[in-house]
Amino acid sequence: MHESVKNNQPLLIDSILKNTGKDALRYVPGKLVRGIINFTALLIYTRIFTAEDYGNFYLTIAAITILSILGARWLVESVNRFYAQSKLKSDLDRFYSTIFYSYVLSTIVVLLLVAGGILILRGKISDQLLPFLSIGITVYIADSIYGILLYTLRASLQAKSFSVYEILFATGKLALSLLIVFLFKMGAISLLYSIFLVQITLVIFLFKKFSLHRRIRWQLVSKQQIKEFFRFGSPLIISSLSMWLLLLCDRYMLNFFRNPAEVGIYSVSYAVVDRSVALLYTILMLAAYPIIIF
Repeated sequence: MHESVKNNQPLLIDSILKNTGKDALRYVPGKLVRGIINFTALLIYTRIFTAEDYGNFYLTIAAITILSILGARWLVESVNRFYAQSKLKSDLDRFYSTIFYSYVLSTIVVLLLVAGGILILRGKISDQLLPFLSIGITVYIADSIYGILLYTLRASLQAKSFSVYEILFATGKLALSLLIVFLFKMGAISLLYSIFLVQITLVIFLFKKFSLHRRIRWQLVSKQQIKEFFRFGSPLIISSLSMWLLLLCDRYMLNFFRNPAEVGIYSVSYAVVDRSVALLYTILMLAAYPIIIF
């Protein structure tokens, strides 16, 4: 490790530790407001969408989640791990350039895997689910880059900005989805359209916030840093896939043995309990995680 980084590490860690408690409080508004909005959204959606339609939406979200694990998880974790180190070395331009070059390569690989999966499963995907999955591919692209940028806010300890973007995403998704439903008479697929449009809008603002349009230069991409990112992040892909199997694959099992309508009923009930239990843990980990892995 660079000598200046070693010398400054104790000061940086001490500073982060002192601010962890304050940062945890700054994350509260975003998580609390988002939780309230998501709960309100559940009450609304379960009254305007059929159980089958909502089940297809959740099956698509589960698919998007696994694509995000494969294509972006290692980069999100690398942002958490290496952002502070790059900032100490005044090398953020190289860091941003390498992250987004890696994102482009990773997305290409994931899209090739999706294309192969579609060829293999052609004819086995229901006609009702297929439109959801088609839009889900574009949602994955928006969601993965949004996740990388959002967690750059976290890694740079901008807790207030992180909370603001959390609130903007939750409110924007709810408002836009309802607008699409009532204007175009769409079902639960409107949720996917709204997620994509809101996230792309927020990505534009985050690009401007970090001045990435000026900082990302392909000639700065470091192959050595890509290897470093992958060595650190790839084991976490396996961990996240295990968690996906534990938490989300039951939707596909229920769909296989029963039907999408029961997936919708099960997913709504599960979401109410899961989000309530996870709220406190998530707030504490958002503040503490950057120092834990540094």
